[in-house]
Amino acid sequence: LQVVRVAPQQFWPFALAFFKQWQGEFSYIPMSTLTPLEVRRSKLAKLAESVIGSSLANDFKDLLELKGPYGHNAVTDDLTAYPENLVSARYFAGAKNKIKRKGTEYKRL
Repeated sequence: LQVVRVAPQQFWPFALAFFKQWQGEFSYIPMSTLTPLEVRRSKLAKLAESVIGSSLANDFKDLLELKGPYGHNAVTDDLTAYPENLVSARYFAGAKNKIKRKGTEYKRL
C-alpha cells in the first residue's frame, strides 16, 4: 500500500517484482535472520527504489516508519478504514457489529 500512496501507477509492477523475488529473498528462511526493521529499510525499500525510482524511494521509506503509539505505520489507516485520531483498530478487536463514537456509527470490517 505504500507504493499506492507514493506512485499509484507503479503498484502492479511493484507487486510483480515482489512476487518474483518472494522465493529467493522474501520467504521465511532468508528473512529469518532479519528484524522487521531491516526488512522494511533494506529489502522492501531497495525493491521499491528499483521499481518506482530513487526520487520517490524516500517517500516510500517514510511511509514504512513506525509512527503511532501501537507501532502503526502510515498506511495502517488505509487497512482499517478508521482514522487513528478517532479510534484505533485495536479498539475494535472485541467489538460487536456496530460501535458509536463521537456521534458517528462505524461498522466493523
